[in-house]
Amino acid sequence: MMKKTILAVIISMSLITLFGCGIGQKHSEESAAVAMVNGTQIYQEELDAHLERVKMSYAQFGVDFESEEGKEMFEQIQEEVLNGLIEQQLLLQAAQSEGYKADPEQVEEALADIKAQFSTEEELIETLDTLGLSMDDLKEELANEMVINQYLEDQIGEIELSEEEQQEAYLAYEEEIGEKLDDETKQLINEQLKWQKRSERRQELVDQLKQESEIEILL
Repeated sequence: MMKKTILAVIISMSLITLFGCGIGQKHSEESAAVAMVNGTQIYQEELDAHLERVKMSYAQFGVDFESEEGKEMFEQIQEEVLNGLIEQQLLLQAAQSEGYKADPEQVEEALADIKAQFSTEEELIETLDTLGLSMDDLKEELANEMVINQYLEDQIGEIELSEEEQQEAYLAYEEEIGEKLDDETKQLINEQLKWQKRSERRQELVDQLKQESEIEILL
């Protein structure tokens, strides 16, 4: 069960990466706001659509959200998804305030890459429809993700590892598996260390933006 849950989380996060966190997603007039980020509303419809994507991923691994355990898990997921929406909105606002814009050609290239993963454009449109997105929504999501990624790249900068950090990680892993590491494994460990440091710096940036912002949870 634990392995299935972990796999579901990975797939859910892949969906988040591919289709963004719903920034700027269209909403009906009846949809209530669930959060305010510096005056910008995040709507229940956006949250629900994103939760459906995550639930679809979990369902593949037999997670039953009607069970007591499933209901508890869903509450945690809802909180995490809403927090993700808020963080993405904060990053987008920060990037736009500093003049970051997506290159239209790069957006079209990214869209072409996604289209290439489907047999036909109609198949992509059907997939987007199940996720509550249109083709225009997808282009907007891609543009927003590019803006955020450019901003994060400049804010976080180059990630460097000290010799001490590397050796400590190698030794810990060697003790765990009981054998010496080859160069390929060391490289994988280095990439993991860089990813961890990058994630930590991103979170530090987000925490700073939260302190400087007006955020209201309306759930």
